[in-house]
This record gives sequence, C-alpha cells and structure tokens, in this order.
Amino acid sequence: MFHVKQADHLHRKTASCDASAIRDGCGTLGFSVTDAQLCDLLLHLDSIRTWSGRVNLVAPNDFPRLVSRHVLDSLTALPWLPSAPPLSLLDIGSGAGFPGIPLQILRPNLHVTLLESRRKRALFLRKVAAQVSCPHLSVLHARAEEVVEDPEHRHRYDLITLRAVAPLAQAIRLAFPLLAPSGRIIAYGGPDAREAVRRLLDECPSLPLALLDHRRIPVPFLSRFSYLVLVGAPTEHA
Repeated sequence: MFHVKQADHLHRKTASCDASAIRDGCGTLGFSVTDAQLCDLLLHLDSIRTWSGRVNLVAPNDFPRLVSRHVLDSLTALPWLPSAPPLSLLDIGSGAGFPGIPLQILRPNLHVTLLESRRKRALFLRKVAAQVSCPHLSVLHARAEEVVEDPEHRHRYDLITLRAVAPLAQAIRLAFPLLAPSGRIIAYGGPDAREAVRRLLDECPSLPLALLDHRRIPVPFLSRFSYLVLVGAPTEHA
C-alpha cells in the first residue's frame, strides 16, 4: 500500500510540474492554454510514460524534459496554423504524436491525421486519440511511400508537418504529392534547415515549391532553438 501511495504522489507531482511548465512555456511563446487543452496535453504525456516500457516512443534522456523537448518544441509552429477555417493536416512519421497531437489540441479546428508506419506506435497513437477530446484526430498506419501512391491521399492535405525525419530534403520531396495545390509544408530541422531547402529547390527546379518563411525560435527551458521552415507554392513575395 505504501508503494502505491508513493507512486500516486510521484504521479501527481510530475503532472503538476508538467502543467506549470506547459503554462509558463506557452506564455513565453506568446499564447495561452485552456484548462481542457492542458488536461489533454497532460494525458498525452502520461500515456507516453505509461507505454514507455512496451514501445520505444522517445529517447530515454528525453523523459525529464518531455514538456520542453517535445510539447513546446512542437508548438513553436503554432503561429503558422490558421485558427479558421477548418484545414487538414498530415503529420508524417508521427512517432509519439509530436507535433501532431499538441498542434491538434491547440488548434481544434484542424483535421489532423497522424501517419505512422510502425504498428506498436500506431496502436499507441490510436489509444491517445481515443482518450483526448479531439474529434478530428485520426491515425493512419502506413508507410509514407505507400500513401503517396493512394489517390485518396494525393494532393489532399492543406498542411503537412515533418519533425525528426531525415534527411529533410528527401522528406519534403516525399511529402509533396500529398500536398494540396495551395498547401504548406512545415518542417522542423536543425540550424541548416533553411540551407537544405534552398539546396533542394536549386537542384530540383521543376519542383513547384518555394521557401516561404523560416524561423529560429528559442524553446522555453532548453538551451537550444527550434528551426522551422515553411515551404509551399511560390507567391509573388517568395
């Protein structure tokens, strides 16, 4: 009984620390979270910890910094997501659900599809999707290379996210057939992300994409930056 109570106390303490870090971190990034959104974000993190013994979801050294390394890093792209009208978003290689789940929670108008090729990770994502209050969140268990050949998915998605997928240029080329004509690809990369995109576009002039924007955002509670690139159809200002 003592061990059960002790574990419950540690669980509550972890959730409280996570909640404070999420609220403070989101405030630093320039937006707030509702109590309901916070509850869903905490549920996602709790599920990752619960499943960690069965599925390799995040690196072992990331557990003490799940909020900063994964939740807040994912949310650095939030300003690029319109609050209306409803748009479709495909998160390629979703893994533990980053960035797709946090973005869905903070932008409930989105219709988010989490694409994951590994069976156990896809099962985990389905469990989380069934628990959080996000009716427009779905999971697709398939390889991206298979999905691009499916007419149902080609040229369908308004937004595509790429995080922790490498090499970046190859991932963008793979994602392109899934992008709607006026769609955007949001890629999380390293310090060389912008240069990687420029090199891709120089080497593939027939690819009808342009680098529309790029950002270097400090991630709260981490001594690192989030490097984001926004890629889409060329505009007169691109």
